[in-house]
Amino acid sequence: MAWLNKDQKYKCHLISKLTDLQYHNFLILFVKNKTQTEYILFKKLYILFDSCNLGVYEEKEIIKLNEIAKNISLESTVELFDRINYQNINTHNAKKILLYLRDENNFKKNKINIGWGPGNHGDPITNIEEHFIKHVLSEEGMHWKLLLDKISCDSYKKYAIDAFYKMKNVIVHTDGTNVYLSGFYENVFIIGRYHNDIFGISSCYYVENGEKNGRYKGICFKLILNELYL
Repeated sequence: MAWLNKDQKYKCHLISKLTDLQYHNFLILFVKNKTQTEYILFKKLYILFDSCNLGVYEEKEIIKLNEIAKNISLESTVELFDRINYQNINTHNAKKILLYLRDENNFKKNKINIGWGPGNHGDPITNIEEHFIKHVLSEEGMHWKLLLDKISCDSYKKYAIDAFYKMKNVIVHTDGTNVYLSGFYENVFIIGRYHNDIFGISSCYYVENGEKNGRYKGICFKLILNELYL
């Protein structure tokens, strides 16, 4: 691994192991003139970096990259940094964001089995019941009367699952610890997350203006789920 520091910019690249002859010649040059060796290495590495179109990282990014790479592989960390704003990645959510990246194509192809998850209520059944009471059996219920076949917990549960892959404005976002996938089916906001590597819906409710701007603050990346419905 080579790290270059020049004008507070860093680049990295995996360097193949030297042959015995290359290593021997390097040692002779290094012992003879360390400054000249550094110049030659910089020159050769910059040529290599430019030819491979490698990324450039600032010092603060490198510090965080090294910190996160202690918990996941360096390759996975670099993959995150290539896709996600580094300010939204930390040691608490890096593995969780990777789950969404690994399953990105499966979400796009509607291959993830969607059901309700435990959310903040311990188990899926309790979670559904609590959100049914909170949203359907409330002032919000006047909208649900037009959306559901009947005002029941089962109908509410089914509506969220059926609407999931029809959502638009879908993003993966984080609050710094948890990582969510959320979007809108018309005015209905649906949000979910992984629990023990299984994705489940956490909540489903009606939003009159059809958007929740706060979620974009922690955006990781956008998804298009509803290609089959366009």
